[in-house]
Amino acid sequence: MNYLAWNRPPSLPALARAVAQHPKPLHLVVCLPDNALPVFVPSETPSPQESALSQAIGSKLGCIQFNAANALYDILPGVHLWLMPSETACRLGEHFPQPVQWQTEAVPQLPPSDVKPWFKPPEHRTATRAIVIGAGIAGAATARALAQHGLPVTVLEAAEPANAASGNRQGLLYAKISPHNTEQTELLLCGYGHTRRLLDALLPAQENWGGSGVLHLNHNDEETRRNLALSAQTHHAHLYRPVCAETASQLAGIPLTQSALYWPQGVWLNPPALINALLDHPLIELHTRTPALAAEYRNGVWQVETAAQTFYGSHIVYCMGAHSPLAAAADVSALPYRLIRGQTDLAA
Repeated sequence: MNYLAWNRPPSLPALARAVAQHPKPLHLVVCLPDNALPVFVPSETPSPQESALSQAIGSKLGCIQFNAANALYDILPGVHLWLMPSETACRLGEHFPQPVQWQTEAVPQLPPSDVKPWFKPPEHRTATRAIVIGAGIAGAATARALAQHGLPVTVLEAAEPANAASGNRQGLLYAKISPHNTEQTELLLCGYGHTRRLLDALLPAQENWGGSGVLHLNHNDEETRRNLALSAQTHHAHLYRPVCAETASQLAGIPLTQSALYWPQGVWLNPPALINALLDHPLIELHTRTPALAAEYRNGVWQVETAAQTFYGSHIVYCMGAHSPLAAAADVSALPYRLIRGQTDLAA
């Protein structure tokens, strides 16, 4: 597998040559010198490969962020583009399993930092099959990610997919972040961009998702203070910006009395449609009406008992409500989990 790296955005002809000359899968790693959307300059007479790259990259740039790495998968078949802000450009070894091949002068790399114990993968545990319990958004997204990495997945769902909190008729995609540069903010911004690009790849627009932005209203003092602090930051101005009540009313098409934080790339979506699309993968085996009754780790293998049969896997992932019967039986409720269910109202 090849990892080609540049210390600044290369031209489109340079990217096109790299794509043509190297086998797939191919990872193109572009370090960003500043907090600005990258520009990949085309030639005067773009080739078909350049045009395809330009269109594919342009469609995925809207939700990149500058807190962490941006992984733009499959800009062309088997070609993945990584956009690395300055904080990650000097730590490429933390993101890729082998050294990158610099196509320009290398960005100086910092020595490896100590990995926190809970980020270290377990030793001597070969993954052969994962069992995911729960087919809501969390379970479906986990199963899809594992399957895309080539791991067979068994999904056990007590009822039908999107049955509980993930079964709402409509949800909103935006990132409710802190104005402070925390690891949670980094995670939420990465997830926001990843999910927005995932919708483009998985679901037809307008039928199951769409819209032209999300308004996060300053509906109380706490939200107003938080959104004002976010508004003072300019390095993510393409992701969100403050708007007055008049502008918010124009954007929404209904009269509003509050100012807001506007996320232009935010959309509405149908959660059940997203879940079904995520589960539609040849390596995912879905079992509905199959509640897990017990789980035991024996002789290096997880064994999950259901009423009809026993399922086996090298790994198990629980993606279910903290107050579900199995969670209660495992005393998961003793942990500091909080059951969350979003709600939407239907306008007249």
